[in-house]
Amino acid sequence: MNHSAELRIEGNDDALRADIRSRQYLAFAAHLPITVPAVLGCALAAAWAFMGDVGPLAVLLPLFIVVCIETYTVWHVYRRQLSRMQVSAADVRFVAIRSAVLGICLMAPLAMWFQRASSDAQIVIVAVVAAMIGLGGFVLSSIAAAGYGWTVSTIIVACMALQVTGKPVFQILTALLLVYGAVLVAIIAFASRNFANRARAEASAERQHELVNLLLKDFEGSARDWLWDTDHQGHLRHVSPRLVEAFGQSRIALEGLSLVQLLRDSFRKDGREISEEHDFLQLRLASRKAFRDQVVPLVVDGKLRWWSLTAKPLFDRLGVHRGWRGVGSDVTDAQRRELEMIQLANFDSLTSLPNRHQFQGYLDATLKDAENSSITALFVIDIDNFKVVNDSLGHVVGDQLLALIAQRLSECVEEKQMLCRLGGDEYALIAPDATDEHACLRQGQRLMEAVREPFLVNENRIEIRCSIGVAHAPAHGSTAEQLLKSADTALYSSKDAGRGRLSMFDSEMDARSRQRVIVQTDLANALANKELVLHYQPQIDTRTMRVVGFEALMRWYRDGRSFIAPSEFIPIAEESGLIVPIGKWALETACKAARALPPDLFVAVNLSAVQFISRSLVDLVDQAVANAGIAPSQLELEITETSLIEDSVHARETLRALRSRGYSIALDDFGTGYSSLAYLRSFPIDRLKIDGAFTSGLVDDTTGDASAIIRAIIQLASALKLRATAEGVETKGQLDLLMAKGCYEAQGFYFAHPMAEQEIVPFLEAWNSEYSTRFENQAMVG
Repeated sequence: MNHSAELRIEGNDDALRADIRSRQYLAFAAHLPITVPAVLGCALAAAWAFMGDVGPLAVLLPLFIVVCIETYTVWHVYRRQLSRMQVSAADVRFVAIRSAVLGICLMAPLAMWFQRASSDAQIVIVAVVAAMIGLGGFVLSSIAAAGYGWTVSTIIVACMALQVTGKPVFQILTALLLVYGAVLVAIIAFASRNFANRARAEASAERQHELVNLLLKDFEGSARDWLWDTDHQGHLRHVSPRLVEAFGQSRIALEGLSLVQLLRDSFRKDGREISEEHDFLQLRLASRKAFRDQVVPLVVDGKLRWWSLTAKPLFDRLGVHRGWRGVGSDVTDAQRRELEMIQLANFDSLTSLPNRHQFQGYLDATLKDAENSSITALFVIDIDNFKVVNDSLGHVVGDQLLALIAQRLSECVEEKQMLCRLGGDEYALIAPDATDEHACLRQGQRLMEAVREPFLVNENRIEIRCSIGVAHAPAHGSTAEQLLKSADTALYSSKDAGRGRLSMFDSEMDARSRQRVIVQTDLANALANKELVLHYQPQIDTRTMRVVGFEALMRWYRDGRSFIAPSEFIPIAEESGLIVPIGKWALETACKAARALPPDLFVAVNLSAVQFISRSLVDLVDQAVANAGIAPSQLELEITETSLIEDSVHARETLRALRSRGYSIALDDFGTGYSSLAYLRSFPIDRLKIDGAFTSGLVDDTTGDASAIIRAIIQLASALKLRATAEGVETKGQLDLLMAKGCYEAQGFYFAHPMAEQEIVPFLEAWNSEYSTRFENQAMVG
């Protein structure tokens, strides 16, 4: 008999077969105690049947007693050792053989003396035999082979005893006994098969249970995940080591406590307010519906942590809710990263103020919810000359200054208002429910005064100003885009008016803004339409009255007729980027005009700050000079102080590269900007050009501010061995004062108005032959 036939198990799972054999033995041993009183009962019945016959009694009674003792001994041994012993197939065969032998031993004496018994005694013996056969089959039903051995052996012996009598009635009983045996065998087969199936299922279930327990222990032993289990009221039933660690109580103490209440208590012990996530979890549990990834906060050892809970409800077969079973995960790191991402998405990392994204959302919501009678004001705040601080003192100081400015501005923020950092050195304030324009202007003044107070950053005392543009809805725009555009327009007006100012948007600003757009559109086509031209104004050495060079000045005749002042279109060209192609054209045109000049004369070309920051500027200048066929000494490049401070490192490298090629560098409009001595000392510059605003101040004021500024600039240029050229000279009196202060180069209407390229050569011829003689005579008369 092989294992597969024995246990009816497919495959080669020997461990499962051994487990089922042990279960068969356990079931067999469990039934042994009931056989002892049954055998004793049969012994008494046999004693009654053979009453008075010493021979059978002398054999049967000792035999039955021996069987009872042996049965009890087997049961006693199995009870203690079966749980530890390994049951083999041989053990099963032994039980089967034992059962068959035992059946024969019990039945043979009864069959041997069956004929000697009286008729009544024979009936009793038949009944006893039938009972013993049935009892043995029941006891051995868990082991099919043993049940078959017992039943078959006892049936055969009993039938032989009945057949020996030769009585017809016993012939009938023989037939009935055979039917009885057949039914009993079928019952044993059915019972043993059911037992084997049940034993196999139980063994498989226990093995799975052990595996699940092992996995659960490993699962709960991890630092991240654990299991939790509650009753229908949310009270803990299964308490994992993680919960014990988190709540600081023993497993026994936690069992029966409310999970939600434990989470709330962790907050209360730390002095925190109850989180709404706790209430939401309570609603989840009350809904009796499965949920996933419900994130709840708790405090563990004084630190805020986050758990993610997933669970499904448990119902019995009647549909009654019995509780919850789920998994918990520590998602603190992920939650912190998510909060950091939200922080980065909505707040400025430097100042911790709401950023442009949150500004846009809040402004949209405010305008949408605003009542018709209310005013929503928008302040756009720009820090004036912040670039100077950033470049002169470093980005670290600049960043600290921006953070301090944010703190100052925050002190002026009222309830429901939001202060944001739009980027760079620009802030915005949204003020819902503003009363009127006067209230807006008053708050704007408070903002300006907050910034005006000096700042102390790393022992640097910094004084700075801001420009503010104000617009309010619905008068200046009903959408966020319209309102921001209006506030930006007001800000541009503040800067155009001289910075450090507060401007409220009005219709004239809007008209100027629209005009600005029109100018920009027309300017984009000006080059193609040949509306831009260069005029040239001579620069004079006032000691010899010789022309030393010409400055190229751009003129725009829109549609070939209307003149647009450079002060109107140059800033627009710089802001729009059109200055790049326009500046390239001006440089190339001026270099070509220099070909008509004597080699000792130069042409000065203005470079905008936008052009100057270009990494290809040096190559552009080289190419223009090479194409024109002039010497580098015939070109002078005029830059502004703004060009130097935009990127001081790049500016220094660019100037050195230009100087190394032989180009002359002039600093235009000196005295109107930052006028930093540090820049003059660190940058390779050849000439300072005194702004015409100072020159015009010399008409009636020889001792005032203009005179003092000019004197200081000339002395500074002399000390640094730089040439100084005064712009805007219109009278002989101004010329005399400039020469008296030591300025010996000048340009202005007093000498000549800017002229077209074709007028340069005739002007030089006339000047050299006539004007220089006249000025010499005037000088002699003077």
